Order: sequence, then C-alpha cells, then structure tokens
Amino acid sequence: MAKLDITVKEVQSPNRRRANHVLLHGIISSPTLNKFRDEIDDSVNSGLDLILDFTGVHYINSSGLGHLLQLRDELQARECSLVLIAVSPDVMVLIEMLGLHNVLPIKNDIEEGLLTLDEGVMFDLAMDIENAGVTTGAIVDKRKPSLTTPKPSYPDAKIILGFECENHLTKLIVKCFIGEGKLAGFATTKTDFLRILHKNKVDVVVLDSNLPEFNEIIALLKSDTEGGLIPIITVYSDGDEQQKSHSFRFIEDEYVVEPFDVREIMATIECEYKRCKDSEVAFKQEAEFKFDGSDEKINKAINTIADMMATVNIEQVSKDSFLYAVREGIDNARKHGNKQVAEKHIEVLYVIDKEKVTIIIQDEGEGFDYKEIISAANKYTPIERARQNHKIGKQGGLGVSLMLRCCDKVEFVSPGNTVKLTKYFTE
Repeated sequence: MAKLDITVKEVQSPNRRRANHVLLHGIISSPTLNKFRDEIDDSVNSGLDLILDFTGVHYINSSGLGHLLQLRDELQARECSLVLIAVSPDVMVLIEMLGLHNVLPIKNDIEEGLLTLDEGVMFDLAMDIENAGVTTGAIVDKRKPSLTTPKPSYPDAKIILGFECENHLTKLIVKCFIGEGKLAGFATTKTDFLRILHKNKVDVVVLDSNLPEFNEIIALLKSDTEGGLIPIITVYSDGDEQQKSHSFRFIEDEYVVEPFDVREIMATIECEYKRCKDSEVAFKQEAEFKFDGSDEKINKAINTIADMMATVNIEQVSKDSFLYAVREGIDNARKHGNKQVAEKHIEVLYVIDKEKVTIIIQDEGEGFDYKEIISAANKYTPIERARQNHKIGKQGGLGVSLMLRCCDKVEFVSPGNTVKLTKYFTE
C-alpha cells in the first residue's frame, strides 16, 4: 500500500548550480506526512538547492503546506533555494488560499525550475511576510471562488459511502457526488451496504471505522473475487489508531484521519480509483490481512486463504501442497520471526493475477540469513538436511525444503522477515 512515493536525483542548472530534484507521487496527508518530512529533510541537509516536483501530487494538507514554508526558511538560512514545479490546479488552490504563492517560487517544469535557480530566488523574509498579507489582494477570498484557479475535478467513479450516521462531512461528500451523479449509495448498516453493492457496479468504497460491522464489510469485499480489487478507503476519527489492535482483520487500501479537508478525501478517492484501473490489467484479486500469533488466528488465516483459493484453477493435490507451504511460512513467521510472542503480528498479502497465485508473508522480526538456508535446501535432500541438524543438536530446519517442494517459486526479501510463495495455475 504505497501511499507516497518519493524519488530523489541530483540535477544541474545551465550555470552548473547543483540541486536535488525530488519527484513526489501520491498524497501528502496524515498517513504520509512523516515520510514526506523525513525524506525531504535528508535532501535539505545535503546542502543543495531543492526542486520539489508535484507532478503526481493530488492533495497536500495544511501540515504539509506548513512544512513547505519551513523548508523554504531552512534552505534560505543555508543560502540555498526551494522551487516548486508542476503544481496541479487542485494543490494550487490550497497554496493560494494561504498566500504561499507569494513566498514560494512555482514553475511549470524542471527546465523552468533550474533557470529560476540561476536567476536567484532567495527573498528577504520580512518582505515575504509583508507580501503574503491580505493587502496585496493575492489571497483568495474565502467568500468567493477563485477566478484564476479551476475547480478541482471529481473522480470518474461510482462510490458507496458507509458511515455510522450523517454529519456535516458526509452531507458535503454526498452533495459533491450527487452533483456529479457518481454516488452509488449511502449506507449506515451492513445490510444497506450489501443492498447497494448488489444493485450497482461499484468502483470505490469509503467506510467510517465506527460503522457497525466495519471489519466484516472489508473482509467480505476483499475475500471475494468479484470485489477483491475494489479500493477501500477508511475514515478514522482524530486520535484513533489506524492499526487498531484487532486480532484478525483485513486491511484497507488507504485511509484518512479526521479532521481533514474534503479535497483530501476526494484526491484519495481519485488516486485509488486510478490505481485500481491500472491494476485490473494485470490482477484479478488482492487482499491483505493482519493477525496475531495465536493458534486460533493462524488457523483462521489458513482457512481464509483456503476459502479464497477454492475456485482457483489449480489441481487439488497441488493446491493442498501449496497450502502446506503457506502454513509453514506462517508458522515460521510466528516461531522464528516473532519469537513465539503472541502479541506480535503477521501480515499476509494474497494476490491473483492471470497466471498464478502469490502469497507474501511478513513478520515483525529482524530477519535471518536466508541465502545460506536456501543454498543448503537446494544442495541436500530433506533427509540429509535433517541429519546434519541433528548432529549439531538442532531441531527442525526443513521448513524451507518443504516450501521449495510445494511451491513453484519461493523468494525471500531482505532482511529475511518476508517470504513470497508462488503457485502457477494448471494449464
């Protein structure tokens, strides 16, 4: 669930002034703000000018906007400059509302940004503050729509809104979607939700975490091949813990935390809708769930995967073998990764594409030297491997050998706390 992708590369202006070109893609809001701050701060500490490329940014919240001003001041103190490029109309509305366009150079593309660095873009801070005042007439009047910035576009998607009750936020969102003819329905119960879902082709689901049977609705969608690619966006209350300690739960695709600007959720919906449309080309179902290390929850995880694989085109014997490997991977995550600590969690990502099933298992451990284990499993038979372990007083050690024989592909991801198991469909 990548929420904000950040790519940094060094560039030079025509006059050989060095700068970090930071390409942003996603949404800068509560879930991604720390990542945005941390990675951008690394670029600031490099001592180079900074060009923030907003090509892929659909929304930035007020905290993110405030950090832009902080970045600008910190860079000025280092005699460096900050330039924003490729800012979308939706984001520009927010920048103008705060008057930040008076103190932040904003250009169309990287070429203009580099030329701006050569021209010199540092300003006197006192002058900046004065220019940002309402006397300039540049601040957008909150009572009137901006005449220079277009209204943000709404995503081309049919949406179900599931909230515990109607409130100011839901009325505003409903009004937006009804105006565009894109609201599939508003549900306050699971029954309402299912009724709307069965009557409409739904593209995006927005759920209030306080909605009764909230987790059951997510599980229903994600475990079904028909709804397994429908993006789910959760709205959490202020101060609510996004990773609520449910002992077993399916994970939403994206989330926002109240309070937020309505533009944030609109941008989130648009991003998830576009991501889903891109995914449909390659994938048929995608589900991620998280559970603790108790026997009950591990059995539930195995049964959930078995249920989702019931209609997959794989011979039953091969399917059963693959499920053995999945159980072994989960058991290893509990025993070796999480050191038998029941409170630690295991995450499973289940993906079906046009030719295979892929299951990714991740624990909270530090990983291990999987290359040595795989090398030994490929070099020796399970019997030889077991005898070697017995000679040195070691128990077990055949889990990887089992997985290699039950799967078409087994891959570990550094540092070793993640394993990827693959099984191809029967031809």
